[in-house]
Amino acid sequence: MEERSQAGKHPESQAGRSRSHARVELRATAPTGGEMPKSRKATGGFVASVLLAMLVVLLGGLPAARAQGGTGQMKGVVVDPSGAVVPGAVVTVISLDNGFTRGTVSRPDGSFLIPLLDPQHYRVQVVAPGFKKLVRGPITVQVTETADLGQVPLSIGEQNQTVTVSSKEALLNTENATLGKVFDSTIIEAMPLSTRNFTQLLGLQAGVIGAIPDTLTFGNGGNAAAGYSVGGGTENSINIDGVSATSSSTGNISVPSPDALAEFKMQTSTYSAEYGRANGGSIDVTTKTGTNRFHGDGFYFFRNKALDANLYFNKQTQLANGQPNTPPDLRQNQFGGTVGGPVLRDKIFFFFSYQETKQVNGNSGLSINNSYPLLPSGDRSNTGALQQFLGATYGGEAGLFGGEPVAANGSNINPVALKLIQAKFANGNYVLPYVPAKDTTGAGRANVGQFVWDYPNLYRERQYLANGNYKLTPNQTLSTNYFNSHSLVSTSNGTVPGFTADSPSISENAVITHDLIITPTLVNQIKIGFLRQVNNYENNNGGLHASDIGMLQTPSAHDNLPSLIFALPGLTFPNSQISTQTSTENQYSLSDILSWSKGRHNMRFGGTAMQHQLYLDLTRSGAIITYNMADLLIGKDGTANGSGLSNLLVTTESSGSFKRFYTFRDFSPFFQDDYKIAKSLTLNLGIRYDYFAWPTETKGLLDNFIPSQIGEGLYGIPSSSQQYSGYTISQKFKQLNPSFVLPGGVQQVNDQLGLTPNYKNFAPRVGFAYSPRKDLSIRGGFGLFFTRVSTGIAQAVIQGFPFNQVAFYSFGSEGTLQDPFSHLNLPPDSAYPLYQPRTYGPTTTATNLFNAAAPILRNPYTEQFNLSLQQDLGHDFLLEIAYQGSNGVKLLQALSQNQPGIASTSNPIRGITNNLRLADTCAPPNCTVAPDPTNTGSLNVADRTPVAGVLADQGLLVSQTSASSHFNAFELTLNKRMSHGLQLLSAFTWSKAMSSAGGDGPYDNNNTHHMFISGGDRTFRLTTSAVYQLGDILKNPGRNFAIGALNRTVGQWTMATSITAQSGTPIGFQFSNTTVGAGSRKLQSNLTYSLAPGATIDQIKGHGPTRNRLNNYFNTGSLYNTNPLCPDSQATVVNPCNSVHEYNPITNAAATAVPNCGPKTVADKYGPPSVFVCPGAASYSPSFGDLPPMLSSIRNPGQKTVDFSLTKKLPIYREYNLEFRADAFNLFNWAEFGGPDSSPGSVTFGLIQSTTVEPRVLQVAMKFKF
Repeated sequence: MEERSQAGKHPESQAGRSRSHARVELRATAPTGGEMPKSRKATGGFVASVLLAMLVVLLGGLPAARAQGGTGQMKGVVVDPSGAVVPGAVVTVISLDNGFTRGTVSRPDGSFLIPLLDPQHYRVQVVAPGFKKLVRGPITVQVTETADLGQVPLSIGEQNQTVTVSSKEALLNTENATLGKVFDSTIIEAMPLSTRNFTQLLGLQAGVIGAIPDTLTFGNGGNAAAGYSVGGGTENSINIDGVSATSSSTGNISVPSPDALAEFKMQTSTYSAEYGRANGGSIDVTTKTGTNRFHGDGFYFFRNKALDANLYFNKQTQLANGQPNTPPDLRQNQFGGTVGGPVLRDKIFFFFSYQETKQVNGNSGLSINNSYPLLPSGDRSNTGALQQFLGATYGGEAGLFGGEPVAANGSNINPVALKLIQAKFANGNYVLPYVPAKDTTGAGRANVGQFVWDYPNLYRERQYLANGNYKLTPNQTLSTNYFNSHSLVSTSNGTVPGFTADSPSISENAVITHDLIITPTLVNQIKIGFLRQVNNYENNNGGLHASDIGMLQTPSAHDNLPSLIFALPGLTFPNSQISTQTSTENQYSLSDILSWSKGRHNMRFGGTAMQHQLYLDLTRSGAIITYNMADLLIGKDGTANGSGLSNLLVTTESSGSFKRFYTFRDFSPFFQDDYKIAKSLTLNLGIRYDYFAWPTETKGLLDNFIPSQIGEGLYGIPSSSQQYSGYTISQKFKQLNPSFVLPGGVQQVNDQLGLTPNYKNFAPRVGFAYSPRKDLSIRGGFGLFFTRVSTGIAQAVIQGFPFNQVAFYSFGSEGTLQDPFSHLNLPPDSAYPLYQPRTYGPTTTATNLFNAAAPILRNPYTEQFNLSLQQDLGHDFLLEIAYQGSNGVKLLQALSQNQPGIASTSNPIRGITNNLRLADTCAPPNCTVAPDPTNTGSLNVADRTPVAGVLADQGLLVSQTSASSHFNAFELTLNKRMSHGLQLLSAFTWSKAMSSAGGDGPYDNNNTHHMFISGGDRTFRLTTSAVYQLGDILKNPGRNFAIGALNRTVGQWTMATSITAQSGTPIGFQFSNTTVGAGSRKLQSNLTYSLAPGATIDQIKGHGPTRNRLNNYFNTGSLYNTNPLCPDSQATVVNPCNSVHEYNPITNAAATAVPNCGPKTVADKYGPPSVFVCPGAASYSPSFGDLPPMLSSIRNPGQKTVDFSLTKKLPIYREYNLEFRADAFNLFNWAEFGGPDSSPGSVTFGLIQSTTVEPRVLQVAMKFKF
């Protein structure tokens, strides 16, 4: 403590942490204490502030940010030497960054609180009659945090005497029950970040569950927060400078350079009523601003593959093929800089940041192991020679369904196939590449083996950020923040090198903030915000068009090459069925918050509103699926090839308009009161109201299908007057198109899909913070948090009648390579809108397909609750023990509403009494009912659907808010504030996450297992992050040259590391064949296997290190056919639900390759019972299986990694420094393996073929800082 006998001077501004915008000044000039006088200018400013808000609302209803974020506050209690409180003391805080000041007076109980402070370093001055002036600092205010000064003791004396105290704010949170962690600029800039994306740091705190970030990820890494479950919630909101930075349609976010960030905080549980719109974490990011001293940096980050390790499976394949051990191409250059400072000292400031990224990434491109057909190695321009080669290679082979084989001389090869094989890209390479054959006999002619291609993706981004701050008056400031990013992504588009797609995108954020101090205890803040996210896509198709190879496209596809998919050997090019896609989203925001300190109450009143505009459009090019090379080479319809079925297994195409322009609004007022009941106890009482409007479309292009309105009832037969019942359309469309005649039965509904608005979204928040002694805090809380789902609903209903149609044709007789789509009978785009009637007949094929929304949808909400204890251990260490929980209620899911029923003589469905299928050869004892040999007709699945005229199962997917989730966690956190060169955060989470069929689906209606272990559950997760700064080795007050040289050489090092270790996610054994009970396709969640009588799930558990089980992760011995006629190498996996194919999972060879081995009779085929049996033991049983979709006891491999950074600082002159840096990701090059194939009966069951943590990657950098 230092005593000076002179009045305190205005503090010299210092460079330090900065905030995105400055705040207002209130001069503490009361001569003798007591309440400070009101300023007329302040009152006038308040009126102007209110008028500004009203004007904005009247001009367009400009909305507001998701939550009022980006600020913190400071509190304390002024006492005299005896400990008695001192009321009326004038408390002034001065920013050490820009000199701005704020003030208040202590309350009757001696306490004071200064709200809405920018996250910066401050100095505090306290003046009271009869006491010496107290100056204390530096004090750090962090975003959403309260800097607690505790007792501020005054010394008796004259006011012209000053007592200076150097101390820090308390570590304990004694204000609220919110859980979360602040990451300041020290850790943001020091930690190794593979793409310099700050969201990768979010997983370093307790309660945050997710996979380890991919260090080889393409581009800037996107929104890593979207991959984290926070407190059991999966919707995380990100605000930058207090305004939403997250697209509500794509989830994309703005990602400023780490050098432009001051700090950020993720609140993980029971945050105050100011925050909402998310059931997971609330992330507040603040960007830097100018200070009274010029400051900034210039940086260059570089990496390439020279020192990188190779992907594990890439390496194994390369060595097996005789290729060199070479990691995928990876080159990244990031460069830019920042500068900030004063325009007019203590009044006007600026900050500017620029970053450019160039990346060539082979890992995310076509760096894959794939198989390719056998084709000529040389020139293919001679058609006759090419026919001879293909005939000699594939002659005698037929397609999947038999029929005409390939002629030995190639004379019957389809001309389109020949042109495709002869086609070249602009660079002269053939579309279908030549790959040396590993096997030219048997199946090897179609599958020549694996080959690793390295065809990288390209990424380029330019971004800049500009912030300005202007002190208008002593009580008012105006701040502006603007961020802009333009990026271009060029990606590989398929499994054949040469097909690419371009995705340009734009991200913009703009914020205008006006702060006004009305009185020392009454502060108002208004924010106007804007967010734009533009994401476009263009499929380049390798420069090829359908007409180039003699193929006829539909008019809607504009001659674009369709996606060509060859099941064997497994090629897809181009990969996407979408030719072009456009998504532009605008968010306009307006927010106002009034902070009022009155007695023991710290109250905040606010209102938020937001308007969304979402423009979507796309064009499709369709897809063709063939099975093998013979199917491709023949390419005829079922009549011409003699098999009755086309060589084209599947064709799909579309027509109509997919263009939409949605608008919808939010409104969220709130009230929050932090009530200091006693010196050691604070209650947090809040209420928030969230109104989320359902979407409207500017032209009324909104439609829906409501199964309950079909008229004839479920399992009924629609009459002629009921063929259009169930359809709905927006009344706005009819108003704008009065001449359009709606078919009878189509209902006109409101302009919001006919959905009922939700007006009851009240979200109470309660919490407490109790501090029985100065080193201990006990906290707890509960709150409701609503989330918006309307954007997803709007996008879900785009596809289908009456404005477009996606036709799907499979396993039929029609379709040729020359004309693959005409038989779909798609009308031209100009014919829409139109409706397709629902009809039923035993020979009628259902083609209608709907993505619908239930007429009554609720906004999902989450109940969050926690109880925690914080213990200050001294020496800047804080220990926190917490319980965190949540319940998700009315979560969104898509359910099939057309799952076929089970017919019987006692329960006939439309006259059908059996459930038989064509070629169903299952027989007892493996089927409970033998097939009817007299039934030779086609599948009767369509006859047994609840809604006639609609495709079975996924033909009618209805979005509903009916799912739920539960999360419980024990959390342990050790935090050390930066001191003595060390900053540390270590977090341990022991959790369990349960869920029903929530998510995007689709799911069936099985209620038996609607609550099961979540697929993202990780029982244990441990993370540690640390920064250690080694300063000068020896003090050098005399500027000794030798000591200085020693310090420059040995000292000034910074080491940073992040360590993550976590358990694996649960495994589910999914039923991957035709749906049980009547479906035509698999429904994803609840169709599982049953356990055989006497079997236990533990029988399938594997044991030993994962590396030793890559080919056999499970105990597949319990699944093998043990027919003694077959040697061990030809043991076959028993697939109880498939009577056709059994393969050896290790050799991938058909069991019939050995004479007298393989399926002969039912007994030979199935042998002893396996662990699994088909649900209900029949391929058409009503059972859904006894096993839950996910099993907690059997899990995928866990993950662990260590990232490390080493920085050497070379002082140049005063505050000018040069830094050299090296980052290592996965420092020890641990191979962390992905999950195995968990589909019993699959040819790759139990095989692990991927890694989840990328190999070691090195990055070097240089920085110049001033």
